[in-house]
Formats: sequence, C-alpha cells, structure tokens
Amino acid sequence: MKDRPRISIITASKNGARFLRETIESIRKQTFTDWEHVFVDSLSTDNTVDILKESEQIRWISEPDRHADEGFYKAMKMAHGDYIILCCVSDAYSDRDWFRRCVEVLDNDPEVSLVYGIPQHMMEDGALGKILCSDFMKKSPPQKMDFFPFWLGTFALCPEITFCVRTEVFRKCFPKYEPTDSFEQNHAFLAFNYNFNTKGYLPYFVPVVASYGRFHHDSNSLRLAEGNRIAKKQYDSAVIQYGNEVLS
Repeated sequence: MKDRPRISIITASKNGARFLRETIESIRKQTFTDWEHVFVDSLSTDNTVDILKESEQIRWISEPDRHADEGFYKAMKMAHGDYIILCCVSDAYSDRDWFRRCVEVLDNDPEVSLVYGIPQHMMEDGALGKILCSDFMKKSPPQKMDFFPFWLGTFALCPEITFCVRTEVFRKCFPKYEPTDSFEQNHAFLAFNYNFNTKGYLPYFVPVVASYGRFHHDSNSLRLAEGNRIAKKQYDSAVIQYGNEVLS
C-alpha cells in the first residue's frame, strides 16, 4: 500500500464477521483503487481476525475499547489518506463509482469539505429496503454555504455510511469518546455533524444511492436505540440553541 493513499476507509468492529467479507468485497469492487482500509477490532471472539488476516489491503489492530466510537477514533488516528470514509462493519457500497465521485468533487472544489450521497436500508436476509432521503433524488438539498440555514431549520444529518470528508476536517470535528450525559462526547456521529456545521465547513450532495446499511438483530443501532434517541433530542436542542445565538 502507498504511504499516503487518497482515501482511508475506517471501520470499527466487535464480532462483526458475519457480514465482514461482503463489506470488504464492496470496497474492493470500487473503480477507484487508491485507498487503504484501516480496521480497529475490539477483541472479537468470532472469526473477525481470521478474515482480516486474509487481506493484505487492510491495516488492523485488535485491542479492547469501550464503544465503537472509540474504535473509530483510533482508526482515524491511524489513517494516512487525504480523505476519510467511515464504513460500519455490516454496511457496504452499492455504487461502484462512489469513491471516484467523492474524490473528484473534493479535488476540484477546495470550498467543499465533505461529500455525501443517499443510503439505503438492507434487511438481515439481504433484501433491500427503504431508500433514505429519497426526496433528495427529485430535489437536491441546498449545497455548500446554502446548507447552513437548511441545517438550522431541519437538523439535517449527512449520512455516516455515505460521507467522504477531508481528513484534517474529520480530525477537528470527530470527538474523542468520553462517556458522558451529553451527545457531544458519547455520540460521535451526532457530535461530528454538529461540529462540522458550527465550525463553518461546507458539504456537497451527490444524487446517488451510494451505500446500504444493514439492519440485523444484534446491531448497535438496535442495542443502543434508547441512548441514541436521547442523544438525538439533545442534538436537536443544541442546534436550536445555536441557531438562536446566530440569529441574535
């Protein structure tokens, strides 16, 4: 692998072997090939490590952590690429040109710090489900600087399973996991979105169904549903408060 690839895909996992090969294969099938895959495993007891050993394109460690967000933080620190894509262990990319599309936007427009597309749900059995933000296919959300008032009014989130972001911006906006009563430290994805917008960075939307996120009975999204619901309410309140301060 190159010492400095264009893209670092970062993944955190604990006992995610069931879908791991499919996730890795969707990355390998990308038409854009200048990437590295950085993988942080939390001492899995399934065959995750055996699968990781099969691939020379993955840099990985396996050690204890308290939460997947802590794993992603470690992977971020290990990343060498110009841009970062966050890939959950049971998710995958349905658009084979997605990496290329992201790099083209970020290379050609220095004002843009993050590119995002449309994700889709997938059921445990592999059946495709709801396309999220499907209205964006008919009418794109506001771009770049015009996204900021849109964010204040809608609390919009750039989907974590599709976005590609400049590495230096990701490092400034992604929090170090510290379990607290606030979303700002214990829910990295919400905190990243909040920090990204309040620090004045600009996103760009590409109208493509880029990836799918899989629902399964032992997924973090189900296990942590109540905590995530509370964190989302805190996030919405923080956006409202920030918007009021800006308007005043």
